[in-house]
Amino acid sequence: MQRQVAALLDVNGEAGVSPRTITEMLGRTDDGNVRNTLNRLRELGVVELVPGSSWPQLWRPTALHRKGLDQAP
Repeated sequence: MQRQVAALLDVNGEAGVSPRTITEMLGRTDDGNVRNTLNRLRELGVVELVPGSSWPQLWRPTALHRKGLDQAP
């Protein structure tokens, strides 16, 4: 599930995406598992909360893991 969530965040880039949207995109109904996955990915340094987002929380890949957004080809 971690890879699926990380892949969805990568597609959505810097704007971020909410846990509910991720759950829906995965065709699941268990927001809690998605939130736990996001928290674990944050601990691993893969994702971060978008600064200034409070409700809904918006998540995105960390700068190191954003493909093509912060790097030159």
